[in-house]
Amino acid sequence: MSREGTATAQVLIDGSDNSTAGVIGGYLSGVQLAAIQKITGQTAAQPVSVATRYLFNGQLDSRWFTGAGLVGVVLAILGIHC
Repeated sequence: MSREGTATAQVLIDGSDNSTAGVIGGYLSGVQLAAIQKITGQTAAQPVSVATRYLFNGQLDSRWFTGAGLVGVVLAILGIHC
């Protein structure tokens, strides 16, 4: 028996460690491709769309975080020398 329809899945990845989040995103792409091939039998066309949305810092503006981090590093260095 076969049914036509759509389904929605959501995967949330903590991006505080961006290198790990990138690896997990790559693995999820592979899992997605394997699932599409198993369910539909299609290898070329992908009937699934993936959208990336940043929940926090949606504009990807890092200057606020870089400035605060730099102040912390300078204070740490000054604390060592004093």
